[in-house]
Amino acid sequence: MPPLCVSSRCGRVIDIAGIPDAENTLVTPEGRVFVSGGTGVFEIRRSADGSYTAEPVHDSACNFTGLARRADVLYANCFDGRLYAARLTATPRLQPMHDYGLAAPNGLATGPDGALYLTNGPFAPTLALPAPKIVRVVLDPADPFRVLRQEDWLASGLTAPNGIAIRGDDIYITDSSLLPPALGRIERIRIG
Repeated sequence: MPPLCVSSRCGRVIDIAGIPDAENTLVTPEGRVFVSGGTGVFEIRRSADGSYTAEPVHDSACNFTGLARRADVLYANCFDGRLYAARLTATPRLQPMHDYGLAAPNGLATGPDGALYLTNGPFAPTLALPAPKIVRVVLDPADPFRVLRQEDWLASGLTAPNGIAIRGDDIYITDSSLLPPALGRIERIRIG
């Protein structure tokens, strides 16, 4: 076994797959790797010969953004305004499960309460006006493919939210200013 590499002198970048407009990455506790991008969501798989493939887990092209996992279900946001989901079987297939009614559903994370939290932003790919906010989606505990309710969780104080991550009871988001010099910032918000 090679020694642990903890500096740039021993590390190296290995090209393993090409994903158009790669946006987000999700690694499951079992080591499965999913990547979203401008044309779909892909699972990165390693073959017996050591090569890698990017297997699509969606049947039609869509500009996918945020990815989240809750139990054995993979969730993905798309700029068509919908939430997609698939069981993490050997060959998952994402299917639309909920229309947000939003122009730019982007970052996605699972909260400590089991709800999904997403950012709407930074900008809509359509002519819709930006509506920067964090949205909370409560799922049915008995059916992870059924939304019980959707609510604006935080609809003020944001300019152009994008990425979202949750650790414990804290939400971390990337938010950008429309004017220089403060182009981007990381914000922390406590889930109450």
